Amino acid sequence: MQLPARSYKSSLLNAALFTTVAIRYAVLLRALPGRATRYDFSIYYDWAVAVRRGLDPYAADLYGQGLSLGLEVPNRQAVYPPPALSVFGLLGYLPIHAAYWIWMALSAIAFALALLFDRIRIGSAAPAVVALILLSPPVTTHLWYGQSQFLILLLLVLVMRCLWRRRDELAGLALAAAILFKAFPAVIIGYMLTQRRWKAVGWTLCGLVLGEMAMISATGLKEWTEFLKSQAGAAPGVENMAVAGLIARICGQVFSAAGAAAGRAILVAGFQVSLLLATYAATLGGDDSGGGCFGLWVAAMVAASPIVWEHYLVLLIIPVVALAAAAAAGRVSRRAKLAMLAACVLVFAIHPLTLILPQSGAAAILAEYGVAVLVLVYLSAWWLVRDRAAPS
Repeated sequence: MQLPARSYKSSLLNAALFTTVAIRYAVLLRALPGRATRYDFSIYYDWAVAVRRGLDPYAADLYGQGLSLGLEVPNRQAVYPPPALSVFGLLGYLPIHAAYWIWMALSAIAFALALLFDRIRIGSAAPAVVALILLSPPVTTHLWYGQSQFLILLLLVLVMRCLWRRRDELAGLALAAAILFKAFPAVIIGYMLTQRRWKAVGWTLCGLVLGEMAMISATGLKEWTEFLKSQAGAAPGVENMAVAGLIARICGQVFSAAGAAAGRAILVAGFQVSLLLATYAATLGGDDSGGGCFGLWVAAMVAASPIVWEHYLVLLIIPVVALAAAAAAGRVSRRAKLAMLAACVLVFAIHPLTLILPQSGAAAILAEYGVAVLVLVYLSAWWLVRDRAAPS
C-alpha cells in the first residue's frame, strides 16, 4: 500500500530534520563536559557555593571565590531573586561536575515536558515544528550556557494548560513560582485579568506572599532589598536584544551621560507601559481557546523585559506554537504567518552572520536582529489575536 504523496514528502522532511537534529546534538553533547566551569553555569555554581557558605551573594566577593573554585566568572554579585538563589544553593553541596550534570538533566527534562505539553495543539505538523525548535540557535545557545529559561518555559506552559482545564489554583501557584524565580513573568498576571480569572490571580498573589514570607523568615529582608538594588536596568551592550537595550544604545549616542540615563528611563518606561496597555486592550475578554492571547502576553513579557539575552528567545516557543496550531486549523491571517516566518528567518539566518561579521559599520545593524525578532513575533501574535476571523 502506497503512502499519499503529501504524507510521503512529510515523512521525508521529518526524517531529514531529525537526522540534522541528531547530528547537531551529537556535536553539542560532545562539547558540553568542558562547559561545567564556564559561563553561565559557573555563575550559578558560584552563587550556590556562596549560599552554602552562608555568605551574602549580593555583597560578597564572588569573583575571588569563583577564581578559587576554578570557575570562569564575572566580577559582579548575584542578580537573581532570593528564591532562585535558594534553588541554586542546593547545587553548592555537590562537586562542580556533578552539580552541572544534575542541573543540565533537570533543565532538559523541563524543556522536554514543556514541548510535550505544548505540542499537542499542533497536530500533524508537530514533528517538524519540534525539530525546528530543537535546531533553533536560542535553544542550542541555552544548552551551551547551561541557562535557566527552560524552567520558566515549563512553568508558563503549565499556567496555560491549567487555565484551560479550569485549575486556577494550580495555574496561580505555577505563575507565582515563575515570578519568585525570575521576576519578569509577573506580566502574565495581565493575561489573567483580561480573561477575568480572578481566582487564578488570587492564587498567584497568595503564592507570592507565602513564598516571600518563607524567604524573609529564612534569610531576612536584607537580601530582598539588596536584590532590588542589584537591578541596574537595561544593559547597553548589543548582546542585550531587548527593545530597552536598543533605547539605551541610542540614548548613549545622542545624549550626554546624565541625559542618557534620564532619557533612557523615560523612553523605556513609556515603551513598556504602551506595550502592556496595547496587549491588554487586544486581549480583554477575548476567547483564548487556541492560546493566541496567552502567546501574545508571553511575547509582550519578553519584549518588555529590560534584559533579553539570546536564550530568552526560547520563551517565544509559546507564541510560535500558538501560531502553528492556528495555521493547522486554518485560523491565521497571511500577515501573521509572514511576520512569524520573517522572525524565524532572522533567527536561523542572521544569527550565524553576527558571529563572523565585525560589530561595526553597516554590519553592526545585523547585530540588532534580536530586537527585530521580538517586534516581529509580537506583531505576529497580535495579528493572530486580532485577525482570527480573517481567512488564511
